[in-house]
Amino acid sequence: VVGLTLYGLGSVAGRFVWSFPAAYMHVRWLLLAIAVQGMIGTPLLPFLPHEWALAYPIIVGVGIGGYVGYSQTVWATYFGRRHLGAITGISRPAFSLVAGTAPIILSLSFDLTTSYQPALWAISGCYALAALAYVALGAPKPPAEAAA
Repeated sequence: VVGLTLYGLGSVAGRFVWSFPAAYMHVRWLLLAIAVQGMIGTPLLPFLPHEWALAYPIIVGVGIGGYVGYSQTVWATYFGRRHLGAITGISRPAFSLVAGTAPIILSLSFDLTTSYQPALWAISGCYALAALAYVALGAPKPPAEAAA
């Protein structure tokens, strides 16, 4: 219960923490920073000293809090605001399905290997793929309706 509470507090705090650099940096670079944070931080959990274990949900929560705010911003930046609802309607269920499978993957990892480490490395790999995607994304093109 303490870990979930700290995760929630970190997530709320992350929304504020990540809002400040948004005024100075492009959303793609901010999402890249969040992906790198997840890529590096996720597999570190088993290696944290016992007294630092409760810092982990705060750190993860701060990253997720930033992602929550920027996930809508990136869609609007690259595709415009006109179809933001439709894009969110398609992407949010897919995101929820993937996020909902994480506990199952972690449980299977532990059942098959008696360790969470393989699943944590897999999640870290997903963050690495997201980071590569943000780097490859490039600058947004002006929306067609703005050019007309």
